[in-house]
Amino acid sequence: MSPSSDTKTLHRGAAVSVDAHPADVGKKSSVAQAVKAAARPLIPTYHEIVPQPSPYLYAVTCDQFEDHLRECSSWLGAAAQETGLPQITFDDGHLSNYHFAFPLLEKYRQRAIFFVIAGWIGNRPEYMTWEQLREMSAAGHQVRSHGWSHAVLATCPASQLDDELRRSKQTIEDKLGVPVDSMSAPHGRWNRQVLARAAAAGYSRVYISNPWITTHRREGVEVLGRLMVRRTTDSRQLLRLHTLGDSSRSLLNTRYHAKELVRRVLGDKLYHRLWSRLASWTPETRS
Repeated sequence: MSPSSDTKTLHRGAAVSVDAHPADVGKKSSVAQAVKAAARPLIPTYHEIVPQPSPYLYAVTCDQFEDHLRECSSWLGAAAQETGLPQITFDDGHLSNYHFAFPLLEKYRQRAIFFVIAGWIGNRPEYMTWEQLREMSAAGHQVRSHGWSHAVLATCPASQLDDELRRSKQTIEDKLGVPVDSMSAPHGRWNRQVLARAAAAGYSRVYISNPWITTHRREGVEVLGRLMVRRTTDSRQLLRLHTLGDSSRSLLNTRYHAKELVRRVLGDKLYHRLWSRLASWTPETRS
């Protein structure tokens, strides 16, 4: 994905790849060629990082996450320098991001964007505190918005939608003293109104859950797709998906839209119940 020209300059939080060892030169060269040949950078998105395997679909173990960072650091760093934005993102603001992801990101000298649910920060035991977010921000990571209460923005009345967008942005800016210029859509749900109101609230980028779209401007914001990393995703899969050509991505994009059609047919409530069961998602700690 290639953001607009005004984001080409390397930002303060952009990823930096680890130093190469002599034995890795050939490997890194081949990875660099794969990155250069890729249609556009892939943006992997994580939720929870856990010490032991979990039934939750989006819980990635520490060992697995470290393997991703170790094996994919070259293309993550190259993509960050190309786009001017960190290529690793996290959603929700789960406490495990601070305890387990943060040290590993520092070890491999990678930077990430943490999209947090502002109303949950410091108010729920399973989520980070403002002090922890402040520490990560000072280390060069970005903290941005994932809404105020994790509401499905596409179904919110106009007044609630504006509150979710503006309250989250303002709170993060007040608490951390950083500009909040981007957000990720909770539950991956968005529509034209969400984009337009996000632009009106002062956001310039909106991240969504379809990794196969081409980055584009719409309703006054830049729309970027991301890959939701699952507990079964390994580093070789990440590299393979990153280097897919346009025709393969177009096919996967078609499949993604077919899934969205199923969601619309089933309706939000039924689809969410089915998804929660398949993902082993427990609302007590994740909603």
